Amino acid sequence: MLAQRFGVSRTPVREALLRLADEGLVDIYPQSGTFVARIPRRALYEAILIRKALEATAVSLAVAVISPEAIERLDENQAQLIQAAEHGDFAAVLEIDSAFHETIANIAGYPGIWTVIEQVKVQIERYRYLTLPQPGRLDIVIAEHASIIESMRRGDDARAVLAMGQHIGRMTEELQDLDQLDPRLFTDPSGR
Repeated sequence: MLAQRFGVSRTPVREALLRLADEGLVDIYPQSGTFVARIPRRALYEAILIRKALEATAVSLAVAVISPEAIERLDENQAQLIQAAEHGDFAAVLEIDSAFHETIANIAGYPGIWTVIEQVKVQIERYRYLTLPQPGRLDIVIAEHASIIESMRRGDDARAVLAMGQHIGRMTEELQDLDQLDPRLFTDPSGR
């Protein structure tokens, strides 16, 4: 029992599980148990579409006000990303990647964009934990971030938006080919 394991009463455990259920992370079956929920493909597609639109807006706004100091922050983030990837530290890669995107929203002067993205990306994060360990995936992420940064450095709004769209949109392309992932981890659009 979780309450015993963590040395807390049953009430906070029950509340935490209900919150996880509300976020679609666990399925609760009375008198049967609580289980990790499968990733709903439809919700994942929707979250990616929302994120892609918001990230394109954020990077476009950031390009309009980019400064050398802002580029330096992005370059530092890129160096951290490369180091985490070299160590195979997937948790750090995800954290650094999130910081990259949050930094762009902050540079744009609209940190609320990142706040909204965080609200919709819960299923995306689950999916990314599955895909990041695939061979070559970290190299792709690093190259995509480099393309975004270089476009921003040059003040090329159209290229930065395109690069961001390709970066976020890649997840949609990967969803089309789930052969490398266990299909039992996902529900189809009908919920099965």
